[in-house]
Amino acid sequence: MSDLQSQNPLNANANLVGIGMDNQLWTRKTLTSNWEKIPNSGLVLAITFMPDGTLVGIGMDNQLWTRKNYLTSNWEHIPNSGAVLAITAMPDGTLVGIGMNNQLYTRKTLTSNWEHIPNSGAVLAITAMPDGTLVGIGMNNQLYTRKTLTSNWEHIPNSGAVLAITAMPDGTLVGIGMNNQLYTRKTLTSNWEHIPNSGAVLGIASLKLNANANLVGIGMDNQLWTRKNYLTSNWEHIPNSGLVLAITFMPDGTLVGIGMDNQLWTRKNYLTSNWEHIPNSGLVLAITAMPDGTLVGIGMNNQLYTRKTLTSNWEHIPNSGLVLAITAMPDGTLVGIGMNNQLYTRKTLTSNWEHIPNSGAVLGIAYYPAVRQPVPKPLNGQIVVNADEWTLSNQGFQKAPDTATFVTNVAQYFVGDEKGKFHVLSNNFGLTQSSLEQTMTKAGHTWTKGMNIPIDLATLSQY
Repeated sequence: MSDLQSQNPLNANANLVGIGMDNQLWTRKTLTSNWEKIPNSGLVLAITFMPDGTLVGIGMDNQLWTRKNYLTSNWEHIPNSGAVLAITAMPDGTLVGIGMNNQLYTRKTLTSNWEHIPNSGAVLAITAMPDGTLVGIGMNNQLYTRKTLTSNWEHIPNSGAVLAITAMPDGTLVGIGMNNQLYTRKTLTSNWEHIPNSGAVLGIASLKLNANANLVGIGMDNQLWTRKNYLTSNWEHIPNSGLVLAITFMPDGTLVGIGMDNQLWTRKNYLTSNWEHIPNSGLVLAITAMPDGTLVGIGMNNQLYTRKTLTSNWEHIPNSGLVLAITAMPDGTLVGIGMNNQLYTRKTLTSNWEHIPNSGAVLGIAYYPAVRQPVPKPLNGQIVVNADEWTLSNQGFQKAPDTATFVTNVAQYFVGDEKGKFHVLSNNFGLTQSSLEQTMTKAGHTWTKGMNIPIDLATLSQY
C-alpha cells in the first residue's frame, strides 16, 4: 500500500479514503484495517467530500475534478476550476480553496468564480468545522484557527507538526504526522495518539452523513482511498479516483477536490462518480466548507479567500494570516495549520488566530459534520407517554421508580446500543431538571439543553 493522504466520508462506520504514494485512491474499512486500492481511481493530489457524497479531487494538473461515487465513478473535470493546492467544503456547500500562492479563496458553487479572502495569511491546508470555524495548517505545519473567513488566525498551542487533519463525527481529530502516520487527538488541545497500522498518508478530510463516517483519503499517489472505520479498517482504493491535491465535502455530500492543476473539481458520489471541473475556480492550495456552505480556500499566497457558492468569485479575507491548511468545526470555529505546522483556531472568519497548545506538527486538516444513521424501528414498536410534564421532573423521578428505565428505553429506541447525542430544545421544567440529565449521562449519552442553538440542518443533524 502506498503512502496516503486521506479524507473521511459517509457514516460513523464508513471507510477512510486515502491517496497513496502512487497518487491512486485507496480505502480502508477502519482506522486499523488494511488499505485496499480503488480501481480506476486516476491520479490526484488532494480530495474532499461534498455533503451529498460526491468526491472532489485535485488532479495532477491542480484542476478540480469530481466523481459521483468514489468507488466506481469516473472523474469529471470542473470547468473554470482554476489552479488550487487544497480544498474543503463548508456545510452549506461553499468551497474554500488554497491558491497556488497559499492564499485562501472561496467559491459559492462548483462552477462559480473564486474570490480571494482578505487577510487569509498563507496556509498549506484547511478544513471547516460544523460551526463554520476554519482550521488551517500554517507554513510551519502548526495548527491555527479562525472563527470566520475574515477573522485573524489564532495558533493552537501544543498542536505539534502535521501534514493534514480531519475531524470525526464525535469531534476527534485525525492527523497525519510528519512521518505520514495517522494520529488522533480527542480535542483541539489534547495530545496526539498514534493509530496502529495507519500506513503512510498525505492528507485527510471527512464526509460523515451519519455517526459512522468513512474516511476518504488522498494517497501518496494522489489517488482516492477509503477506510470503513477510521481507527481500525484498512485503506481501500477508490476506482476512477483521478489525481487530486486536496479534498473537502460540501453539506450535500458532494466532494470538492483540488486537481493537479490547482483548479476545483467535484464529484457527486465520492465512490462512483466522475470528476467534473468547476468553471472559474481559480488557483488554490486547500479548501474547506463552512456550515452554511461557504467555501474557504487557501490561495497560492497562503492567504484566505471565500466564495459563497462553488461557482461564485473568490473574495480575499482581510487579516487571514498565513496558513497551510484549514477545516471548520461544528460551531463554525476554524482550525488552521500555521506556517510552523502548529494548530491555530479563530472563532470567526475575521477574528484573530489563537495557537492550540500541544497541537503537534500537521500538514493538513478537514472536517465534515456527522448525521446519525437512523436505528431501524420495529413495526410493532411504540412509545407511550403521559402528557403530564411532571413525569420527567425531579419529583417524578422520586415518585416513580420506573422513570429512569423508561428514559433509557426511549433513548435506546432511537440510537440502539450506541451512545446518543441529545439536545433539549425547551425551557420546560419537565425536561430540564437534573434527574433526567443525570440518568442520560450515566447511560453514556451526551445531554445538552437550551433554546440558543441554530435551527438548521448542519446543527440538528448532530443530534
